[in-house]
Amino acid sequence: MSTNKGVNQHKPGADIRFKLIIGDAAIGPGKIRLLEKIRQLGSVSAAARHMDMNVRRAQYLIKTLNDTLGRDVLETASGGRKGGHSMLSGVGKHLIRQYHQIDADIRKVTNGHLQSLPDALLEPVNDKDDT
Repeated sequence: MSTNKGVNQHKPGADIRFKLIIGDAAIGPGKIRLLEKIRQLGSVSAAARHMDMNVRRAQYLIKTLNDTLGRDVLETASGGRKGGHSMLSGVGKHLIRQYHQIDADIRKVTNGHLQSLPDALLEPVNDKDDT
């Protein structure tokens, strides 16, 4: 067993993923990762390229977040000689922090459950097994 002290000390093959459901919209790891890449790279288009995502798709995801939260997750500046740029608004920064805190809390609570899963549940299922 690994000696790492992180909260991800569960059996290989088992993981917990969650989405925040607000109204009809979901906020999950993909949208959070997009926001983090925008923060890192300074633009929606650069983040989309880095994630192998269509820029229009990234823009749609940002619009979905804005509409869901009722506030903008980004502050943007129009292009010019140096091109436009985007940075996270206070709402965007807060969303990332809260999402990661909830994720850490969930992992802390569920880690013991994942450790106690029988190994047989984590083995690949062979649907063609005749026995």
